[in-house]
Amino acid sequence: MDVAEHWHKGGRTVPPIDDEQLRQLAPNALVVEVGPGLGRDLNALSDAVPLGQVVVIEQCPRVLSRLSQWFAARRNLRFIQGMGLDEAMPFSGRVAYLRLVRVAPYLSEAELGRFLAQAESLLDQRGRVFVTVCHPGTDAQADRAAGQGFGHHTVAAVLRIAHWYSRLRLERLELAVHDSRSRVPLQSAVLDLGHQVPEALDDTVFALVEPHRDRAVEIEMRLWFVTREAPPPAL
Repeated sequence: MDVAEHWHKGGRTVPPIDDEQLRQLAPNALVVEVGPGLGRDLNALSDAVPLGQVVVIEQCPRVLSRLSQWFAARRNLRFIQGMGLDEAMPFSGRVAYLRLVRVAPYLSEAELGRFLAQAESLLDQRGRVFVTVCHPGTDAQADRAAGQGFGHHTVAAVLRIAHWYSRLRLERLELAVHDSRSRVPLQSAVLDLGHQVPEALDDTVFALVEPHRDRAVEIEMRLWFVTREAPPPAL
């Protein structure tokens, strides 16, 4: 946290991985951020909705206290202590954008499913849910089980959970491959959803990461969900 505070004071920023989607938000939109980490993206979220509000939910009191201090000047940030979306339920039907970044790998299947079910009820008609998940790729030792603790989920597993617990549908799927140690980006891709079955999407992931099978890599899936009744984007 001390290092993060030094970065904040020095004005060090890194563009959010969903910067393109943030630029599409209405200035008065309501955004919910679950698990903000040390606040790397909060300035960008605040800037994206200058007339709106960003509700930040964090379970650790110490982290929440520091974030509240660092971002005290950001009047459209609201900090709430909690472990999930229960604290956000008063905003049902009003949320334009909901983020769960680098948190889902720590959730069980039931916890991720409950999150998606609650997220669906929070979204407004055109709202989106953004979730990042780790894919096992070619790592035979990866924990593909969805038990408690850090796990890896295939595309098929995540979509199965979404189908079981909610009526959300996958709108966009990006893949980002990094070297696990140096964090150097190795490859990125936007997967064509088309009418492919989830297993076919996993086959695409396996093919994309095959050239990196001899090194330790992190394969991050970036998934955007909308409600099944969501209208098409305006042209």
